[in-house]
Amino acid sequence: MTTGGKHPRSDAVEPTRGPGTASRVSASHPSWRWLRSTRELQEQAFHVDFDEYKRDPDALADSIVWNHTALVVELSEFLGEVGWKTWSTPRGWVNRDAAVGELVDAAHFLANILVRLDVTDDEWERRYRDKQEVNRKRQANGYDARIGKCPGCGRAYDDAGVDCVDQRVSVGASDASVGPVTEIVRSAWCAVKRQAY
Repeated sequence: MTTGGKHPRSDAVEPTRGPGTASRVSASHPSWRWLRSTRELQEQAFHVDFDEYKRDPDALADSIVWNHTALVVELSEFLGEVGWKTWSTPRGWVNRDAAVGELVDAAHFLANILVRLDVTDDEWERRYRDKQEVNRKRQANGYDARIGKCPGCGRAYDDAGVDCVDQRVSVGASDASVGPVTEIVRSAWCAVKRQAY
């Protein structure tokens, strides 16, 4: 979309949507599942043997690196379809069709990584919804990215799969001249680095 001025790219177009577009797509493939179809594509078109990844951790690592690299490249190509540069005008234009195409390409590589980790559509949906709920709670509580993270690995304590522990201990003392004194002593256990902070 344009936000004023001329598009810097001659092939950039305004998005066009017909009525009922979304319903036509879902009605034509009511049982389509993203990760299941990705796994089938990998097995049928690219002859990927998923059991090989269980037998050969190096093959799994190589595949993850290749797909991660391709994912990053596709996301970079997406940026080429968006006017994001602060030093260039106009800003905010989007070559929507090409931008969505690049994101679909990126999604293929993300899905490849997920199926290599044996993630199912049901697990992905559940974990995605769970993370949305975490984000809602964080925003409702005034999320501060500097707080609530392990000082060892930097992971948020409330993220799924994080075994690091934030410990706050109150230490009390008595001083006759000022009365009881309570001090909060913070410490953390990083499960990744296996040490206390």
